[in-house]
Order: sequence, then C-alpha cells, then structure tokens
Amino acid sequence: MTKALDCVAENAKRLLADAESLFELGKWQSATALAILALEEAGKHFLIRWERGKQNETVSHKVKQVVSHKSKQAVLGSFYVADAALEATIKILNSKGIRIRNESELEAWRAHILKTERGVEFYNWFFSRENEELRTAMATSIMEHKFVHLGAKAMKGEIDKVKQKALYVDVGADGEVVSNPSFITREIAEEWIAHARFAIGTLESKD
Repeated sequence: MTKALDCVAENAKRLLADAESLFELGKWQSATALAILALEEAGKHFLIRWERGKQNETVSHKVKQVVSHKSKQAVLGSFYVADAALEATIKILNSKGIRIRNESELEAWRAHILKTERGVEFYNWFFSRENEELRTAMATSIMEHKFVHLGAKAMKGEIDKVKQKALYVDVGADGEVVSNPSFITREIAEEWIAHARFAIGTLESKD
C-alpha cells in the first residue's frame, strides 16, 4: 500500500508541474484542468490512507469512495478547515506566551510538553471541550476562512464543472454554444493552481 500511495503522490506532483508549465505558456484552460486533477490525486492519497484505517468498511465501499471525483475534490475543503483550526490554535498558544509559528513547531512543542505530568494535564485541558477560548477561536477562524466552502462546492459538483468547462465545448439544444474553454481566464487558472499547490503542500507535510 505504501508503494501505491507514493505513486499517487508522485502523480499529483507531476500533474501540478504540468499545469504550471502550461500556465507559463498561456494555456489557461489546460492548466486549470490539470490543476484540478492534481488536487484530486492529493485527495485520493488521503482517502486511501483514511479508508485503510477503517477495518469495518467493505472493500467495494472503499473503492467507490476513492474513485469519486467529488470525494477527492472535497478533501481540499478539509485541508482548509484544518489550516484554519491550526491558525487559531497557534494564535491562542502565542497569546499564552508559547511561541509557535507552524505545524512542525506545534508537533515539537507537543512532544516536549507530554514528557511531564503537568504538561500532559495542560495539553489535555487545552484541547478539551472545556477550553471555550480555543473552541470559539477555531469556529471563528473556520467561518472566516475564504476557502473552507470548497468542500461543499465539490460535493455539489461545482469544482468538477470548472474542470469540464476547461476541457469541453458544450452545445445547447438550440445549437448554440453554452460553454467554451475560452471562458477560462488567467485568473481562474491562477486560482486553481494555487489550490493545487496548497493540496500538494499538505500532502508533502504529512509524508
């Protein structure tokens, strides 16, 4: 399974690199489609890892979950939710004099504080439901984050529609063009490449 996950991760990176190359050539449409495919592969990587830990799920359910474009795209939203929660956590810790700047430093602090009984007590309280300050900060950070809605958009098929628009010309019943890849602009391509970079960066930080 590790080899399979490595293959998926490398493919996600390849797709992103290709998207970036096409973007530099001014191929906004193809760059957008490949960027979305890249973040889908990153999502697939995590879905495989998460589903592998569920012993009570059937194999057929796992496969269906992994091959669903919507499910793979929706993982992007969860990345942004986690990012917002992390940002809130770091801010609260900093306000208490605990200087942490990123996730790796948070993990180092966790490993250090859990070495003592007093540290374990503080850690368990800090991340418990009793810590209303942290719960409120996390909720606010998540609600205010501009990209946490992408999970819902994915499940509604809106992200897949962008990918389809970047690839195909759609013709209506009256014979008129209703969608054309030329509708995809440089700004749209930049947005989806940025999302793909974030997804790949999350993937790499969890390796």
